[in-house]
Amino acid sequence: YVPVSITIPGDEIPLHGANPRATPEVDIAGVVRDLAGRQIAHVDQTIRLTPQVAGAGALKSRNLQYTTGFELAPGQSYQIRFAARENQTGQMGAFETVLNVRNLEVADPKTPHVLSMSPVLVGSQFSPVKNPAGDPLAVDGKQLVMSVTHVFDTSQTLYLYFEVYDPKPLPKSHDAIKLLTNVGFYHGRVKVFESQLVATEQLSDPNRNAAVVQLAIPLSQIKPGYYLCQINAVDDAAARFAFPRIPVLIRPPA
Repeated sequence: YVPVSITIPGDEIPLHGANPRATPEVDIAGVVRDLAGRQIAHVDQTIRLTPQVAGAGALKSRNLQYTTGFELAPGQSYQIRFAARENQTGQMGAFETVLNVRNLEVADPKTPHVLSMSPVLVGSQFSPVKNPAGDPLAVDGKQLVMSVTHVFDTSQTLYLYFEVYDPKPLPKSHDAIKLLTNVGFYHGRVKVFESQLVATEQLSDPNRNAAVVQLAIPLSQIKPGYYLCQINAVDDAAARFAFPRIPVLIRPPA
């Protein structure tokens, strides 16, 4: 399952075009193809903005975010293309990238010590999920709203979501695990903050042999600035580890 999220700045969406009474609408179209050009999946949807979102200049200070997802076969590369069109003036924007989906079931003999885990999703808020069945990102009926820009302010809480696959059971146990995780913030080579260690002791999704990890970092304890956020994840029973890093920008409150 590959989640995809795109963001359109609200000030890029005109509220009045040829018909001042018309409700602003944005068409979203996306397609996934393999590198041979064959279409694998697509999405096509029109978003009609509500008066609460579009009225009273509220859209100018917001972003319009659209999130979807695709089920793609692992061990292959894909080309993803998305386009957005505003329906009053016809303004358009497009984005494309090549995505490599790793096959986590095939171990790399050169890196037996590396922990098998998903990419790290970051955000500062959650949204309710209407149909959580089959959605691996839905936890307790809600889902993290992914941040595309990785820009936050000190009044927010930074949430990090990732999954660890096939953690080794503890000795004399079939399902107990010991996964240790925390987060460090680096400014250059200097570590300026490190969160407390969190222990995950059970699989969150036994069907996929996955342990879901969600970390919450109140940003009020970190000075504004540009940081590399390093996630430290260690499978204590297997002596495997991973230290992915993602850039974040923390600003003062608006």
